[in-house]
Amino acid sequence: MEPARPARALWAVSAPILVVVALVCLSGLPGCARVIAPSGGPEDTEAPLLLEARPPQGPGAAEIERVELVWSERLDKTSAVVSLFPELPHQLSVRGSELEIGLTEPLDSAVTLVMVVSRSLSDTRGNSIGLPVSLVFSTADSLPSNTLDLRLLLQGVGAVSPGTRVEVMRAAGGGTILRVTSPDTTGRAVVPWLEEGTFVVRAFEDQDFDRIWSPDYEAGAETTLVVPAGADTTVVEMSLSVVDTIGPGISEAEALDAYHVTVDFTEQLGDSSIGTGSFSVTDSSGTAVEVHGFWLSSGRQAFRATVATGFLGEGDVTIRASGMADLVGNITPVDSITLEGSSEMPGDTLHVISHLPMDGQTNAIAAGPFYLAFSHWVSLEEVRERWLLSSVVDSMRVPGVLERLDGRSFSFVPEHELLGDRQYVFRLLPGITSVFGDTLRESSQWAFMSEWGSEPGRLSGAITGASPTSGLILQVAPAGASGSILYLELSGGTREFSVDDIPAGRYTVAAFSDLDGDSEWAGPSEPYGAHPGVVEVLPGLESGGVDIEILP
Repeated sequence: MEPARPARALWAVSAPILVVVALVCLSGLPGCARVIAPSGGPEDTEAPLLLEARPPQGPGAAEIERVELVWSERLDKTSAVVSLFPELPHQLSVRGSELEIGLTEPLDSAVTLVMVVSRSLSDTRGNSIGLPVSLVFSTADSLPSNTLDLRLLLQGVGAVSPGTRVEVMRAAGGGTILRVTSPDTTGRAVVPWLEEGTFVVRAFEDQDFDRIWSPDYEAGAETTLVVPAGADTTVVEMSLSVVDTIGPGISEAEALDAYHVTVDFTEQLGDSSIGTGSFSVTDSSGTAVEVHGFWLSSGRQAFRATVATGFLGEGDVTIRASGMADLVGNITPVDSITLEGSSEMPGDTLHVISHLPMDGQTNAIAAGPFYLAFSHWVSLEEVRERWLLSSVVDSMRVPGVLERLDGRSFSFVPEHELLGDRQYVFRLLPGITSVFGDTLRESSQWAFMSEWGSEPGRLSGAITGASPTSGLILQVAPAGASGSILYLELSGGTREFSVDDIPAGRYTVAAFSDLDGDSEWAGPSEPYGAHPGVVEVLPGLESGGVDIEILP
């Protein structure tokens, strides 16, 4: 029997019509409309939502061979990643909005299975779910009730990155991972359904997405903790940092002028570099150029060192660094770089750029240290000869130790603490010279007062006129305030005394014969005497000659 013909007849009739329509469009007649795709409404920016799990998650499930997860939108097949804990062989398949996880073997009895859907799961327009979704299935009658509540911070920054990976393992489990999750935008990661026991928690920023912690460049932390039975929720705070083992290397160098080279390193330099680091410079012929010292920059330029040298001149120079340390103490092996030298003189003159205490300060620390910094390298010997500290009231110079902090900064520590409420003055005399010949031509000074310190002093003197048969009380009271310190029993009519550990300050000192033995002055019935005026006890020193005559 022949096939039916009407379809061919219809095609035969329709073909000329199509040609006519095409010709009309080509002719540009007004009746021809441009064909466009329908708008379809607003752009889809919503992530898929989990609507249903089959079977439902929870305890008491029958033997499970597959789990179907139904989402609110059609899924991108290539974005589906599901992790099973404990690890079990399985297959994934995506059909429209359904994600199916098929187990190779049915779930054993009394086993708790946690499924974690990766945050990469997205719809066909690329909208991902953003955070992993965890589901639990168990053939047992109940689920473990313990939860880890992890609070993660990135050391020195605060918030951890979205790529942070959290792994939970049994401490005695040979490294088998029980759970994997990621923190939310606040750095919080919750790991539910844990049994009691000892666990290892590892969190790290998986920058290369290889699921392996590389502590040399990926910030992370690992801790061991115990989850007791019935603990419900255990809160753990973790600070992620890089386990850096590589010292800073030279990245760039530039001659600022004929006497200074800036050297940039690959990471921020630590203050310990001043004690461990060194530089050397050679010109194009290999002749050594003198290096006087160096100092570190701060803030955004904390990776930079400035080296004070002898005259560089034109042509290539090579600078070598060794012993420079990063913030965690990793030391630079010998590193070098070649740069173009310079014959230009420095653009600024030698001057003081900072000092502490400030002029007029009233709360300087009595024990120091005090600081002075110049714009360029200067000689320690010249500073030692020309930077003087003295008391204003008596012009006495304060002895102490002056040390170099770096190529242009110095510290001064007084031999003993300064007295509170007393004015002191630093004087910087002219004559200090830079390596390029510029000289401080004018003196400068700044006055300040310090707080009272804690270094004690000593009182000594002699008491005369006391009864040789009675006890003796020595009273040391802060000038203008009440209070006493008692010292007993010196034999003989003339009694010498020496009292240690008296806080530095100003005192009135008195003594009386304690005839009734109650350690309190009973008034005119007990002979009494006082040292005239106020006694000043100096930190670390002896205030002698505090003589007292007991009057009947």
